[in-house]
Amino acid sequence: IYDMVVSKGIEVLKGEENPKVKKIYGNDPIRRYGFFKDDFFGIDKVIMKLVNYLHSASMKGEEARQVLYLVGPVGAGKSSLVESLKKALVECPPIYSLKGCPMHEEPLHLIPKHLRPKFKELLGVEIEGDLCPVCKYK
Repeated sequence: IYDMVVSKGIEVLKGEENPKVKKIYGNDPIRRYGFFKDDFFGIDKVIMKLVNYLHSASMKGEEARQVLYLVGPVGAGKSSLVESLKKALVECPPIYSLKGCPMHEEPLHLIPKHLRPKFKELLGVEIEGDLCPVCKYK
């Protein structure tokens, strides 16, 4: 998801260069993402926090194991942010998962642990994680 957001471009706004930006945000540098540019206005700091979370999750940091929970007043754009991400995901290449798995398990988890080093040598892909309990039972 992070790569999808960043692929549309990033514009860095600096308060020193633009007096309007300085008046609104102070001297904090603001990153405006092309992915959200046409749909959202005035929530650049919120979008920056969201993209920082997605970046950490894509790097398999602590956020990769946590649930993103959007909190805010009615009309703040929480659902709209998620809808725009969802629409873009539809256009992305497919994501494969195991049929019937409630966790949408990654198919590479079916490879036994003792064969994973060979797959890493052959394909250059490191397989992390295990099957969910439902898939193990099947």
